[in-house]
Amino acid sequence: MKGHPEVIAVLNKLFVGEVTARQQYFAHYQMAENWGLMRLKAMILDRANDEYRHAEMLSARILFLEGQPAVSQINTINTGNAVPLQFSLDKESEVQAIADYRAAIPLVESLGDFTTGKMLRAILADEEDDHLNEIEAQEDQIAIMGIGPYLATLVKA
Repeated sequence: MKGHPEVIAVLNKLFVGEVTARQQYFAHYQMAENWGLMRLKAMILDRANDEYRHAEMLSARILFLEGQPAVSQINTINTGNAVPLQFSLDKESEVQAIADYRAAIPLVESLGDFTTGKMLRAILADEEDDHLNEIEAQEDQIAIMGIGPYLATLVKA
């Protein structure tokens, strides 16, 4: 099925965002593992896997619409050298993704592609309900407990 060029373009923008987020999470996952924060490692790996799944969905849709996924593109990856900074950078990434999805949904639906709109709504729900909420909950725990006690809760898997 031949897709509208604007739909393919917005899907590629979202695809690149998901690939970038996955790589950023992967870097943070490796750091958590290196620091021995195994519970944090598992938490970050879950988000990385979600981003990979989102990228797969977007790529499949782009191909279905007879477009080419922008596999050679990536945005700037921002990694932090401390857990609070990582959460802050990851939160920025999620907030941007949410804004991008919120802008993309009415665009694709205005072009008559409600199937793509439905898919984007499902991804948006993951970004809002799972990723952003989880990051904000972790930031709240740091604010309540302090960084040392918080990190101590993350050592065991």
